[in-house]
Amino acid sequence: MKKILFIIVVFVVGFFTYNFLTYPNFDEIEDNLNSRTKRKVNQVNWKDTYDKDVQFDLKNELNFSINNTVEAKLYSNPLLPPKIFETTQAKQLVKILNDSASYDWGETTVEYKRNLIFIDGSDKIIGLSKLDVENQFVSTIPFKRTMKWGKLSKKGNLEFYKILNSN
Repeated sequence: MKKILFIIVVFVVGFFTYNFLTYPNFDEIEDNLNSRTKRKVNQVNWKDTYDKDVQFDLKNELNFSINNTVEAKLYSNPLLPPKIFETTQAKQLVKILNDSASYDWGETTVEYKRNLIFIDGSDKIIGLSKLDVENQFVSTIPFKRTMKWGKLSKKGNLEFYKILNSN
């Protein structure tokens, strides 16, 4: 009986240790993605420069492609494995995040607790979305101006969290 209990304890400790040690460094991922897009977000006078900024984003194709996304992983806790979304759901999430109708203007003083990463066919991270505690805001990299300040509209929120809460 002691051997079985010992094996179970070792397995549980090993499981949590592995998940903790393989938990991604999201600050590093964010820096890497920002350096690839080479765009700094100007947070002054957003509404005044919105049209010009949207045109810049369209011209420079600043978004992560739906076609390149093959998987998404939602990290909520360093001790637990991520929730994995296969290609169809991952592409739906990217489509929602890239759609300006998914957002409203709103204040952005929020605390982000969960991270959603998007992965391409070569297992490279192509996008990162930080999700707030109250499920109202999403901060996505690469950022584009049509994401406004990241406050999800009612429609965007329903569609986004319907996928995240599935399974």
